[in-house]
Amino acid sequence: MTMDPDPADNARQSTMVTPTRLTLARRRRGLTLAELSDRAGVSLQSLSNHETGRTGPRPATVRRIADALGFPEGFFSGPEIDELPAEGISWRARTKTPSCVLDSARAAGTLAAQLYDWIDERFRLPEPDLPSLGKPDPETAPEMVRTRWGPGHAPAPNMVHLLETHGVRVLSLPPDSLEADAFAVWRGRVPFVFLARVRSSRAKDYVRDFSTALALWRREPSVRDFFDRAHTELGIAS
Repeated sequence: MTMDPDPADNARQSTMVTPTRLTLARRRRGLTLAELSDRAGVSLQSLSNHETGRTGPRPATVRRIADALGFPEGFFSGPEIDELPAEGISWRARTKTPSCVLDSARAAGTLAAQLYDWIDERFRLPEPDLPSLGKPDPETAPEMVRTRWGPGHAPAPNMVHLLETHGVRVLSLPPDSLEADAFAVWRGRVPFVFLARVRSSRAKDYVRDFSTALALWRREPSVRDFFDRAHTELGIAS
């Protein structure tokens, strides 16, 4: 397989690409730089230079990268994309999931959030309406949210609809992110919840009882500890 040379590409031959989009697309496919190098036939050093913005890839290189990642070539020349903040994400299955799967799910969430930007420009969506609860214990928090939002102790007829009505953006994760199970994150002032297809009654319990509370802690470091305790104390496998 022909490898792209390591020296910097000639500026007159290079294509304008956005480095963050190269990185995002690679993470979305769950690949390391070395793995993408093998698939695309582009040297590891060149890929590293392209992702850091030190050099720009030639058109033929962009085509090979796009083909290897299954992205359209035009994707790589769009504006900068800010990934969902890793430090602010609350993962449903963080401890048991390979980092490459988490990175892929985070990248998928980032792309989905871009879709919501497009929707927000064209439609009026509900404003976020999430209460500030302080730091109650894991059993109390969902009850407080249920009381505020109306269901009380009765089952919510449609949990996703209830969340969306109160300004939470709920999206499905792609099938290749099934291991990540679910995660939530604040993006600016908007809360997002991402859910894989429900796999078991335990996962349904999680969606029913915790997806609401999951979005309430605005990037506080204690959020992971909170849900670790919730999973343990309430018998929900993490």
